[in-house]
Amino acid sequence: MAGDGSCLYAGCTNPNALNYNPLADEDDGSCLVAEIGGCMDPDACNYFEAANVDDGSCDFCSCLNAPTIDGYSIEMETVAEGGIPGMTTYRLYATMVNSTDVLSSVVGESGFETNISTSTTFYQDPLGGVLGQTTNPFLFDLQPELAFDSYVTIGLTEAPNALAGEVEVTAVQSEGSNWIEPFESGGDLVIGGDFGGAWFTLNGATNAQAGNDLRVLLGQFTTSGSLSGQISIQVFPEGDGENDLVMTFPIGNSGCGCMNVSACNYDEAVTHDDGSCEFAGVYDCDGVTCMNDVDGDGICDENEVAGCTNPSALNYAASATDEDGTCILLGCMDSAADNFNPTANVEGECSYPIEGCTDAAAVNFDATAVEDDGTCLFLGCMDPAADNYDPNANVEGFCSYPTEGCTDTNAANFDENALIDNGSCLYPGCTNETALNYDPNANFNSGCILPLEGCTDPMAENYNALANTNDGSCEYTPPCPGDLNGDGTININDLLDFFQIYGTACP
Repeated sequence: MAGDGSCLYAGCTNPNALNYNPLADEDDGSCLVAEIGGCMDPDACNYFEAANVDDGSCDFCSCLNAPTIDGYSIEMETVAEGGIPGMTTYRLYATMVNSTDVLSSVVGESGFETNISTSTTFYQDPLGGVLGQTTNPFLFDLQPELAFDSYVTIGLTEAPNALAGEVEVTAVQSEGSNWIEPFESGGDLVIGGDFGGAWFTLNGATNAQAGNDLRVLLGQFTTSGSLSGQISIQVFPEGDGENDLVMTFPIGNSGCGCMNVSACNYDEAVTHDDGSCEFAGVYDCDGVTCMNDVDGDGICDENEVAGCTNPSALNYAASATDEDGTCILLGCMDSAADNFNPTANVEGECSYPIEGCTDAAAVNFDATAVEDDGTCLFLGCMDPAADNYDPNANVEGFCSYPTEGCTDTNAANFDENALIDNGSCLYPGCTNETALNYDPNANFNSGCILPLEGCTDPMAENYNALANTNDGSCEYTPPCPGDLNGDGTININDLLDFFQIYGTACP
């Protein structure tokens, strides 16, 4: 008799049980379930859906990558540990669907904010810039830290190669959303607001295309802390700008970091220890200050090298940082030698000075002597009374004495050979003060002219040729005898004057 379907069968209804019965309608408690260990927390990076026993293996920090949206996602990749002491360098990529997909821009505005934060600070190299294209790899030898600069980009880690179709990236910011300066100062990268900002490149730029690895680099970030935030990207699927996609992805897990208070990078805000704790070793947490430096020379005790630090020593060790007293200094150890070396500790060759007269003016000057022994001989006149007396002479030489006589060239008896004037100079002249030719400078009378009075005018009637002193007695014949009144004309007036004196007796 066929069943009518009303029968109920008891059995194990748990599909995970070893004795699962798919025909059972009612569970009879007979299920035999195997223990499957794993992480049972859906928020963990290693959540295991099949686990029925939590084995404590949950990891909340290893998955910095974001979920997938329409096949697109982002990946955070660690590229260097300790490139900058105590810091980790990450690179953020957008993962694409098609090799021809173009990442047009990273945007930040209301509804599509971009915020890349660190629990500490970002490393910003002084030779770098906000965009990866400003990095010059040729400077890495000069400034190795430049390779770990924090920057944003779209596929460029140095200047674009135009021949390869690369196009530079442009960074823009609006008033109220100034994100470049704070980020370049080591702070968080925050773009948002009504007008926001972005970094972008042109459609068709090869550096913006996904390529064979389906990835486009969005930025490099170096920090000692943990990363968190979100990023909004604009994608042109297969280069189609009319059907663009704008997607926002979360970044990292802000609850991950170092939870050890003794660590240099301890972060009190984290809730999960990610194993990133770093501790002071030879250097303090700043990577510069020595933990142990007994002599205070700035070189950590662990890095000290004992040896001879004197560059003049035979066994000088350029690598030595601590003097150990082993220096071998070769040199003359005789203080009497002219090449005596007071620092020498191993006897070397000595040279002694040649003694003699070192004064080139001496008659016995010795050009080879380096030390004067006081034997110099100076030939010269040693008589202070001589005119060639030499106060430096110590060997008697020829003396010459001065000739006395009249040294005045104006004197009658001037002697050109005389060196000392003896007061014998003769000055001839008239020494009679009453004479007409008296010379007050004369000291030898050579003739005087005495005065003789009379008329000295040859035109006078009584001229005296012997007179040398005119006494005013000269008499003159009138030039016009008849001009009695002296008016230069002989006329009636002169006749009248004559009648007036006519008959008068002359005295």
